[in-house]
Amino acid sequence: MDLRATVRTPRGVTAILSPFVRGHLWPLIAIVVLQTAAAAAVLALPTLNARVIDDGLLHADLGATAQLAIVMLVVTIVHLLVSALSSLVSSRTAAEFSAGLREKVVDSVATATTGELARFTPGTILTRATGDVQQLQTMLQMSLTTIITAPIMLVGAVVISVTQHSRLAWLIAATACALVIVVFLFAAATVPESRRMQRRTDRVTSILREQVSGFRPIRMFLREDHESSRFRSANEALVDSSWRVSRYMVGLPPILALITNGATLLVLWLSADDVVDGALSIGGLLAFIAYLTYVLSTASSAILLVMVVPPAQVSARRIIEVLDATGRCASRPGEPAPTRVDQLRIADVSCGFSDAAVISGVSFEVARGELVAVVGSTGAGKSTLMRMLAGLLEPDAGTIVGEPSGLQLTAAARRDSVSFVPQTPYLTEGTLREAITLDAPDRDDDAALRAIDVAQAGDVVTDAGGLDAAVAPGGANFSGGQRQRLSLARALATGRPFVIIDDALAAVDGDTEREILDTLREETGRGAVIVTQRMSVAARADRIVVLERGALVGYGTFDDLLRTCTEFQQLFMSQRAMSE
Repeated sequence: MDLRATVRTPRGVTAILSPFVRGHLWPLIAIVVLQTAAAAAVLALPTLNARVIDDGLLHADLGATAQLAIVMLVVTIVHLLVSALSSLVSSRTAAEFSAGLREKVVDSVATATTGELARFTPGTILTRATGDVQQLQTMLQMSLTTIITAPIMLVGAVVISVTQHSRLAWLIAATACALVIVVFLFAAATVPESRRMQRRTDRVTSILREQVSGFRPIRMFLREDHESSRFRSANEALVDSSWRVSRYMVGLPPILALITNGATLLVLWLSADDVVDGALSIGGLLAFIAYLTYVLSTASSAILLVMVVPPAQVSARRIIEVLDATGRCASRPGEPAPTRVDQLRIADVSCGFSDAAVISGVSFEVARGELVAVVGSTGAGKSTLMRMLAGLLEPDAGTIVGEPSGLQLTAAARRDSVSFVPQTPYLTEGTLREAITLDAPDRDDDAALRAIDVAQAGDVVTDAGGLDAAVAPGGANFSGGQRQRLSLARALATGRPFVIIDDALAAVDGDTEREILDTLREETGRGAVIVTQRMSVAARADRIVVLERGALVGYGTFDDLLRTCTEFQQLFMSQRAMSE
């Protein structure tokens, strides 16, 4: 069941729960039956207790007392058993819900383009996939018991108490109305503050993540005090929101206690004459108070649910924001993916973020066995172009076509034909074999070793101890150049016909980079597009793309651009001056 497709139209908790409910009808029916049985057992106990007092103890009838006590014991055991079973089913159902929802969020993020993820920080995505999902799980688990039990308990207690003492029925009705008003006032006060608290939680998470991952530059540039102040400010704002919500929660129990004790005092006061006159038995009075207590406890349970509904509603909307904003890069209906791609033809593509163009009007092509270099100054849009070719971004305008089919390639189709080596390589934790064969763990070692040889990473693997050598998270136990070569080997091991290298060989020496590219083109027959700052690499390319402020200012061979492209001439002269 595709949750993302289901939740696009409505907003809130209902939008998240609706598809889950349809897929788990039988467990939910079982919970309804069990909760109904548990509520019926609880409602029977005060009446049985009244009979024990009135028919047994007051008449000194030990036989009747024993019989009714046995019945009460059986009812109590039944209540305990069905309540325990209901709690077990409810907990399991809620856990399955959270697991499925968390998987949907992670899948959406995993298939999203960079542009779709641009509005979310890593910290807020982590919070939404963990804390927000947990908030919904808590709300669902409470709802599966409270929403079913509360109406049965409320109606049953009112009806039975009226039969016990009809003259005070108005008291139960008034108490119920007072509790409903308290519930609505509490919800109205907590919803906006819950939203603020969630946003501030995201802020604290994001700052903490930045400081943990960037502690080296923070120390290097002596920014510890600034970062501590920034975290302290965000943390104080979160504490302020938490305190505001806590004030409502702390103030609620005294209000409930006041209503409960006040209603009990009124019952005792107003029923005193009836008990003295014999119009109301002692057992009936105790039963009436018990049912009044049930009404109050049911309302208290409802209030506890209301306490988790506002933050759960906020969490649901935040999760829907991620599901709505991501996961749109799959092939569109009626748009078949080509079975073979021998050439990528990029025609007048433009791409940007938040309505601001980063690249515009870029056109070039690359075929199998060809090497195309992309050069330009900092901020020219090179990485954006590479991510778009790799299927991590969708162009806002223009087309990317796969030949010979002539079909326009979606992001998903491009990922099937292109392997990507990012500017900052990241290796997954595990073994070298697992890191290099990431897309197909069952791939044989020969394919992995061939990719390692082409990437000139054989010495890295040998020095580490072979393919079974351990890899720390992110590849932290390897140097920058080693991670770049291993990342390239991982891309080559996929066997895809094109490889996109986003300045990912900058940490290796020039001779090694040239050897890698020559081997890549001559022995594998793959097409390659590489962002490079080295003119010696650009000179070996079949064609060169020159970008300046997101625009294509030059495209051709090295010699042609050196004669005709001013921007390329400036890049060439600046690098030659640096080498001298």
